[in-house]
Amino acid sequence: FVRIDENMCKAFKYAVILISVMYSLNSIIYYFIYSFEGVGHDKIRYHVESQRYGFILLLGFWLIIFEKTETRFWFIIKILSIFIVLNGLGLTFSRSSIVGLLVSSGSLFIIYLLRFNVNELKELPYKNIKNILFYLLIGIIIIALSYVLIPDYYYYFVAKIFRISITPLHQPIFFPYASYPFYQTVFYHFYETSGGYRIFMIIEIFKFLSNYPLFGSGFLGVWIMFENLSAASHNQLLDVFFRTGIIGFSAFLYLLYRILKYNFCYKNLATFIALMGILAIGMFHETFKLSQGAFLFSFLAAQAFNQSKINKK
Repeated sequence: FVRIDENMCKAFKYAVILISVMYSLNSIIYYFIYSFEGVGHDKIRYHVESQRYGFILLLGFWLIIFEKTETRFWFIIKILSIFIVLNGLGLTFSRSSIVGLLVSSGSLFIIYLLRFNVNELKELPYKNIKNILFYLLIGIIIIALSYVLIPDYYYYFVAKIFRISITPLHQPIFFPYASYPFYQTVFYHFYETSGGYRIFMIIEIFKFLSNYPLFGSGFLGVWIMFENLSAASHNQLLDVFFRTGIIGFSAFLYLLYRILKYNFCYKNLATFIALMGILAIGMFHETFKLSQGAFLFSFLAAQAFNQSKINKK
């Protein structure tokens, strides 16, 4: 492993924050460009979405949230960055990004709940209560302003998650199954839905692994199971399991355990809860398999092994 020192950790953190802000800002700019050109809400997502970058934005979002600022100027920059990256997450138009955000938020809530102490709450200074209310107000303003300026992804998620259409027109999206031709009709096969395709792939992956349990496919992708050599697992854990079998998957889980343990024990709360969200996203999309995800996983693994040794000394 590469030795990771404190300066590298800081550089990594600020690099993730910077790229998250830049990428989100890029999506927001294109959103307004296409909005001005009259592209409807049902089509605008094709110009700005990128579900493959949502997990990086999620990490950047939490790193910004937990970044401490000492001056008013940097506090304003922090709030602006939160607004930008939150909308960048929305503009991925990916339900998995929202699931990741909810899971990471829920993880944070559980951690604080476990640390909850009634006596400490009674002795909470008036200044701290004011700060809590102040940040709560800022959060409400950010969400309200986001809805006013960029409402399309709110419409999309409400329609997709709650099955409620709050817009004049909602067009279904089709996901062709690996061996089926792409076509649009109100009568479509179960495997052409997002959920149906994923269930189909889970079944096929476990069928394959029943024949090659120890080493899986030898690191080849799920595409080898189909004649047209085209398919995706849409699941990070199953992708690793399929490629490496029980032995490789066990090693992967061990690395993941070390990363989570390090960040939890050394109170890197932003990274820990972001990882919980990334694991949730990984249930629906590839994450660490992608180039940006591989770099993220590699750095965090090296950090976990090297920094824990340094801290022990």
